[in-house]
Amino acid sequence: ALAWLAEPPLVTVPEKKVAALYRALFRIGPPRVAHALACQAGELTADYVVENRILGFLRHLLPMLPVSFGATVLAKSVARHGWTFAGSGTVRARSGPGDVLATPEIENNPILMPDCAWQAAVMERMFSKVLRRPIRVRHEHSDDPYSASAASICRFELAPSTDD
Repeated sequence: ALAWLAEPPLVTVPEKKVAALYRALFRIGPPRVAHALACQAGELTADYVVENRILGFLRHLLPMLPVSFGATVLAKSVARHGWTFAGSGTVRARSGPGDVLATPEIENNPILMPDCAWQAAVMERMFSKVLRRPIRVRHEHSDDPYSASAASICRFELAPSTDD
């Protein structure tokens, strides 16, 4: 798995190897560095998914729709192809309340890490690129994602960015 740092994989990799790599990264690395590497991997994953897994007509159509509708369609697609984001976990998409566009959820997330940094980065980059609008992700998490008492459902709230 360390070879992935030098040459990122171009194929799906086993979730157990991915989970073990992130556990080791967050255990031995400085938290800020581990988080940054997980986010960078998430952004690269999103770039691959947008270019190779989202149909071209959807990449052109979704930005023309109202952002809430486009986000809902994309969130439902994320749920249908949940293995990409959660391995053996179960992914659901829910409409968001108020300014929240969508709330994808992962139940029994096998790739846990602080703030689910990788998955949050995948979603933030993918939704921003496809909808052609800056989207921010907020993740509900437990303090220790590796503990037996960690939340069995990870929730991600996607909302338009308020950054100028």
